[in-house]
Amino acid sequence: SLPTNLMDVMPTMASYSGQEMTNYTLGRNLNDSFSKNRVSFFIDTRNGLTLFIFDGRYILKHIVPTDEYLLFDINSDNPLKDIYNESNKNENIIKLKELLNAYYQATRYLMFNNKKQ
Repeated sequence: SLPTNLMDVMPTMASYSGQEMTNYTLGRNLNDSFSKNRVSFFIDTRNGLTLFIFDGRYILKHIVPTDEYLLFDINSDNPLKDIYNESNKNENIIKLKELLNAYYQATRYLMFNNKKQ
């Protein structure tokens, strides 16, 4: 199965209507068989701000107050072992880190610019 987010519900439900639509949301239509690069993005605010992104294999965790990154390979023999220092030069991990930041910045923008009038 593929990672999903709550934001995927609206585009998926809209696809069931059968109407043509252009998706301008951060979510994706889970019925779209053409979408290849799928990730899940999470924010945890319980103990400061922590961001997570999951691409089906890796979980990248960013603890924002300390600017610390942790990386976990869920397909490895030890999925709880942090491998960020071993992998942070890997091109795919660099792209995942950039994507994590992009999701965070887009989420912040929406939060501050979509307030109810």
